[in-house]
Order: sequence, then structure tokens, then C-alpha cells
Amino acid sequence: MKIEITALEYRKLLELSERFAGSVEPGYRFLRLYYWKGLRAFITDGCGKLEIPLRKDCAPFTGSYIIPLDHARALKEQLRDDAKLVITGKEGTVSIFLGGEKLQIDKARTENIPRMERKFENIFSMKKNTLKNALDFSSSINDEGDNISFVFNNELACIITSSHNMTVLNYLDIPISRNLQAHIPYVTVRHLVKTLDLIKAEESNFGEGIEDLGIKVGPLLFSICCDREKLFNTVPRFPEIKEKIVIEKNQFLFSVRKLTKLVSRGIKVLILSDHGNIRFMLKAGNFRYEKIMVNGPFKNFAVGVDPHRLRSALSRMNSGKIELFIFNNQLILAGKNSGQHLILPLI
Repeated sequence: MKIEITALEYRKLLELSERFAGSVEPGYRFLRLYYWKGLRAFITDGCGKLEIPLRKDCAPFTGSYIIPLDHARALKEQLRDDAKLVITGKEGTVSIFLGGEKLQIDKARTENIPRMERKFENIFSMKKNTLKNALDFSSSINDEGDNISFVFNNELACIITSSHNMTVLNYLDIPISRNLQAHIPYVTVRHLVKTLDLIKAEESNFGEGIEDLGIKVGPLLFSICCDREKLFNTVPRFPEIKEKIVIEKNQFLFSVRKLTKLVSRGIKVLILSDHGNIRFMLKAGNFRYEKIMVNGPFKNFAVGVDPHRLRSALSRMNSGKIELFIFNNQLILAGKNSGQHLILPLI
């Protein structure tokens, strides 16, 4: 194997790889190079797999060469974009040459190429940034170990997740070709968001394979493991609510951010409706803080919420205005005309 690559291409490849592999599990921080209908690079985080066609002249070869990301990144700094790197693979050794520098990795070859599902039935197509923003909002309240659910039913599509007594719904305003219910690990969704943010292609395609879900963005292909258990009978919907108030998101976020400075993550504050006033209240020991937000038409209610997770969700809503209303004994915070909803049960 012999490849010539510019410093700019090398940096972009490593940035994509590091974002998708993540930083928590060192066992996945490897870049694999192999030949399958052309030269390709492969990265995994244990659930998600990313295949990148490199479009470089290279003679066909068998097996895979494995490069540790933490070693490879040592050569990416302080290089002119047009500087040339040469990557070679021979007799189980990978070498990367840059001017007078040489990085050599022994015992770097395996006989097999990575297993990768590549055939998917397309369910929908949408702008890449729209998909990225939907995934970003839908995973805003979660922790490691949680799942993000994709529920497509009767021409309605949404992404749903629940954590810490909060629920997020993100409706996708797109036509879908088939029903689907699948659940993806939170960690992989976060890696997807960070990786999609680097990709310049504007369109994305979302599909279903035999085992995995597939996302195609430009020449890049993501194959994502999922659980197909049926957890939802229908896609949740809200009727038209007349009694609601609208507040500027920045105004709401300003107060929430102040609360995050007063309490640690995991500590709840109250959202109260009392005699027409909607306010935040925090009481701990001999300390008490209140902030009146807005007047509203609601009867008295109380909601407990972690302001850190509330800030995370609100900051990712793609709307400058937030609608507040009560439905089924729940307080709903919805980004106006965005399809994004945060659901908080009343106490």
C-alpha cells in the first residue's frame, strides 16, 4: 500500500475520525485503511461505523492497516495545507513520512477488512444540517446508557427520548417511505452530531438495512447499530391548544442560565404558576431565589426540573420563541414552528 495525501486532507481525515470514535473508549481510537472498490478509511465507536472513500490512487491490496489516532495526530500540527504526506503499508508495518519525519507502526495489519453494512432502503432525505440539529436537540437531556428513539408511523416521523423525568419530541417535517421503530445509543448520536458538523455536503439520506440504520452524506456512509423493540404504539401528537403563552427564548434562557450558577447538576428547581404568575423558585437550606418570568392564563401548577438539562434543551431549539401550554397534566415547552417539544410532568 502506498498513498500520497496533503496535510489538509490528513487533518480532515483525523478530525472526522476523532469526532466519530470519541475520546472515552481508547479501544476504538483507530483508523483502518483497506481496499474495497477503491481505497477506504473506517472508524467505529463500537456501535456506529463510518466508511470514507479516500479517492486516492492506490494499487489494490488485501487486509487492513490499522493506525492509532493518538499516534497519527502527532504529525498533523503546524503543517502547510499543501504539504505532502506519504503513507505506506508493507509486511505488516505502516509508515507515515513527512519531510524528515517518519512515524512507524509495527504489527499494524490484519487479514480481514471491517464488516460494514452498505445496502439500505431509503426512508427519507433531508438537509444535512436539519438532520444534525434534530439529533442535537433530541439528545440534549440524556446521559450515557440512554437511547434515542426513531418512530416513523403512518407518514409521521419523530425522534423521542426520555431522561431524568423529562421527554423530548422532535417532529421531522418530511415525507417517509415506510414505518420504522429503532433505538440508537445516546453516545453514538452525540458522535454523529459532532461528525456531521464537519461535513460540507448539504444533503443526507436516512435508510434501513437488515441489521443497521444507514445515513449517507455525500460520499460518507454511516452504518449505525440499533434496537428494533417496539416501545411506542403511535407517534405522539398534540392538538391545537388555545391557552398558551409565548416568550422570547433568550429571555427564558437568561433566567435558566442564572439558575445553573446557583445549583449543581442534578438538583431540581421549581417552575410554578401561582395567581397568574409563572416563576422559577429555588429553595435550599436557608437560601431562597425566585424569578417571575411572565403572566399566564394557567391554573396553579408546579414542575420540578434540572436547570442544567433545561438549558441544554432550550439552547438547541431552532426557534427564537418558546410556546408554553398545559396538555395531559404536563407542561409543554415548544419551539415555535420548529416541531421541537420538551415535556415536563406536573407535580
